[in-house]
Amino acid sequence: MDSKHFPKKIPGLFWRVLFFVAIMKFLLSFHKVYNRLCRFIREKNRKRGKMIELPITSVRQKIVAAGTIRGLSQKEAEFLAGYYLDADMRGAKTHGVGRFLVESDSIKTRGGPPRTIKETSISAFVDAQRDLGALAAQFCIDLLIPKVKTNGFGIVALKNASRYSQLTPFGSSIASFGFVGIVTNSAGPAAVSPHGSYSPILGTNPLCIALPTGDGFPIVMDFATSQSVWGEIRQAMLEGRNLVPRSFYTQDGSFAVRPEEAAAVKAFDEAKGFALCLAIEVLCGAFLGLPMGLAVNDEYDLGFLFIGIDPKLFRDNIEGFYSELSGLAGDIRNAAPLDINQPVRLPGDKSNKMQQSAMQSGKVKLEEKTWDLLCRMAENAETGMESSFLTN
Repeated sequence: MDSKHFPKKIPGLFWRVLFFVAIMKFLLSFHKVYNRLCRFIREKNRKRGKMIELPITSVRQKIVAAGTIRGLSQKEAEFLAGYYLDADMRGAKTHGVGRFLVESDSIKTRGGPPRTIKETSISAFVDAQRDLGALAAQFCIDLLIPKVKTNGFGIVALKNASRYSQLTPFGSSIASFGFVGIVTNSAGPAAVSPHGSYSPILGTNPLCIALPTGDGFPIVMDFATSQSVWGEIRQAMLEGRNLVPRSFYTQDGSFAVRPEEAAAVKAFDEAKGFALCLAIEVLCGAFLGLPMGLAVNDEYDLGFLFIGIDPKLFRDNIEGFYSELSGLAGDIRNAAPLDINQPVRLPGDKSNKMQQSAMQSGKVKLEEKTWDLLCRMAENAETGMESSFLTN
């Protein structure tokens, strides 16, 4: 192109503007890099909680002392000690002693005892009258088993109880009688966002299915329908670490990194997990005449279901069921692994092994901060971890 189409001299103002824009771009880029570097350094410097190994008997004594000093009977306190210790021994730190730390207020303000408000030969509806969830759940199990023994099926619903942690002990208890156990509950207030959203609406809504095997080790599936359990937030606080990546949302819809940023949690497995979470919300909500979704104000609005089914409803004896289940379990464990260093396991295999190891050694690992706070709870009824939206 002919040079006559261009001005012979570019005005000085143009160069000054161009220089200014270049400087601004450089400063903006430097600012972004600087912020990322500072954040990286802060995360590196976050003090991760130290894990310490403690005698199981010592931890049990502290939980019992913390319970009795707050008004629990010796029997009730020992039940709770075994319940929360079982979770830690199984490696479920989010449901173990760390969860007990936020029970202080619930214990001191507990109501009860649970009472049956409606009952048939196969069903019962229990009002816990604001009793502790784990104790009320055991009340429901004791009510359920005779119904299943007599009728082959039973279902017990529970309301007006405080939240409890793992469902495994209750599912396993049903399975120990040779019955299939199904335990579930709504777990609000609103925490799980619908698929495609970051707004919290549903609870984390766990589900437990326990299959009897006849050898004392039922096959137990126990999981939340959220990408991560809500207790992960409390545990991350106790351990001084970040959250599980890409599981929690902040208030603006970005992924939360630090526990205090969390405002919602994803459902597991995208749309499928959300569908299961929704089904449990309804079964433990409207099905029982209880609040759901955003209408759930606190843990006493939640609903719980305990179901027992005797395999002999459909077959002549239980031994055949055990034999066939054992054969299937063996096929699964012997399946060709994708990674030769990672053998194929059944649900519960890993946690059962961890529990047996802990019982043999007589020791359990706790985060140092958890142990320190538990010791103070055992001496002073006014201490404990604050129960809040993030820690409960």
